[in-house]
Amino acid sequence: MFSKYILNKYKLCPINKFYSTENIERIFQDILRFNGYEKTIKNIKILKSEKGYVKSQFYVDKSHCNLNKTLYGGCSATLIDCITSLALLSNGKNNGGISMNLNLNYLRAIQMDQNIIIEGIATKVGKNVAYLKGKIYDKDNRLCLTASHIKYMQN
Repeated sequence: MFSKYILNKYKLCPINKFYSTENIERIFQDILRFNGYEKTIKNIKILKSEKGYVKSQFYVDKSHCNLNKTLYGGCSATLIDCITSLALLSNGKNNGGISMNLNLNYLRAIQMDQNIIIEGIATKVGKNVAYLKGKIYDKDNRLCLTASHIKYMQN
């Protein structure tokens, strides 16, 4: 998801500033400039970033939904992949990694026309493998989705 260009651009950033909310937002905006599938999630707003943690907001509109007017599962997976990968980067890793496993548990449907909260947490980051968790909450702060994400980090 994150090109070497983007990661190398931020490689020299001091570790105490690497995971700042502003820096994570800049990284996300750079990702959007590559005109890939990330354009479907362009309205993500980074609310908070700490070392190993990213909290964001996303407005679910019609383009993100299925025929039932609920958030499409593939879009949920993309959101979780993006935010957990940013959590890994906020942990000070200069490599967003390659997904080895992404597991989502859908607890309740997310209706169209609402802001949702997406959280990404780097629970364990080793030399080559990172274990990440993600959560999505609806506008009423009800837990709608949990996820686990394992990433391999190239050297």
